Amino acid sequence: MKSFILDTGELILVDTGLNFSGASTIKSTLEKNNYMLKDVKYIVLTHSHMDHIGGLKDLSKNGVFEVVSHNEDADAIQNSTGVKVDRRINDGEDIVPGVKVIYIPGHTRGNISLITNKVLIAGDTLRGVKDGISPPPSNFNANNMEDIKNLSRLLAYDFDYIALSHGKDFESGGKVAVEKLIAQISKS
Repeated sequence: MKSFILDTGELILVDTGLNFSGASTIKSTLEKNNYMLKDVKYIVLTHSHMDHIGGLKDLSKNGVFEVVSHNEDADAIQNSTGVKVDRRINDGEDIVPGVKVIYIPGHTRGNISLITNKVLIAGDTLRGVKDGISPPPSNFNANNMEDIKNLSRLLAYDFDYIALSHGKDFESGGKVAVEKLIAQISKS
């Protein structure tokens, strides 16, 4: 599982890894990129699964930031981590100007992706596989039918690069790949 750092003038960390070791990796990655945890203004959690929120408690002991998640997953995140979600967001809202929330329920009730500068940060909406991208495995989805149906919401946005939490990032042709995936799913 990967976390992402966005510097929009305000530093955003997307997802926090599975546990303490994920939090340690995040801290060292920040330092390698000339940042400190104290520089992080927002932690955006794409959904409530532990591999995306497990490092939050450790990071919150050493940093002061606003924790952001979709309203539908906020309580689950708080209950799992003991850390308050400061800002409950909904579809189409901007985290900061230029970083927009895309609500894709199904993987979890509050699953989101983010779009910024033609980059889709997919969270678990999509994953990298040998031949490209796929939706998450059905056994990890709260509602597999809803997850599949909501993938088409991505097509309303302009993106080329897909940053994936699981698997190799899709570095070009991302929107075309999503269109092909949706067409393939529709046929089956």
